[in-house]
Amino acid sequence: FALIIADHEAEYYFDERYVPGFWSHPKLKELCDGVLRCWILQNAKFDMRMLGTKDLVLAGVTMDDTIAARLRRNDYFQSQAYSLAEQARRHGFAKDDRVAAWIKDNKAVEERKDFFGNTYTSPRYDRVPLELMEEYGCMDARVTYDLFKIYIDAFDPEDAERQIDLYVNEDNKELAR
Repeated sequence: FALIIADHEAEYYFDERYVPGFWSHPKLKELCDGVLRCWILQNAKFDMRMLGTKDLVLAGVTMDDTIAARLRRNDYFQSQAYSLAEQARRHGFAKDDRVAAWIKDNKAVEERKDFFGNTYTSPRYDRVPLELMEEYGCMDARVTYDLFKIYIDAFDPEDAERQIDLYVNEDNKELAR
């Protein structure tokens, strides 16, 4: 897999196929260890688990578009879809579907079995041409960053306090530890 980062002006694509040994480079560890960084992720649990396979941990603050979107919409029971594609669509961003089309056209999938022995197919992103993956990944990073800016700009700290007060009051304090 690759590491793709976007900031307010550009996207940066890091892939071991471009830079052999990238995942063990000291500069990458230094980047991840920056406690003053704010990491904006889409489905942070998955991304952080994948980084963990490379012995990388993100220091600093981690923000998640999925959680921010659900909080903004006051949607705790997932009545909406929160994939990056669905969030992008709701906010008028284009999501690049060329990789999905390439995988389908080239049958770049493999069969796997889940914990219960059920068979399912999984896309093989490692078979997609690197240039296409780079464009796709950079667009995803840009959309993730831009979505979070929308969510954080709409955040009202006073409203957040009111929401907390609705859920944490004398009637339900016994639920808290």
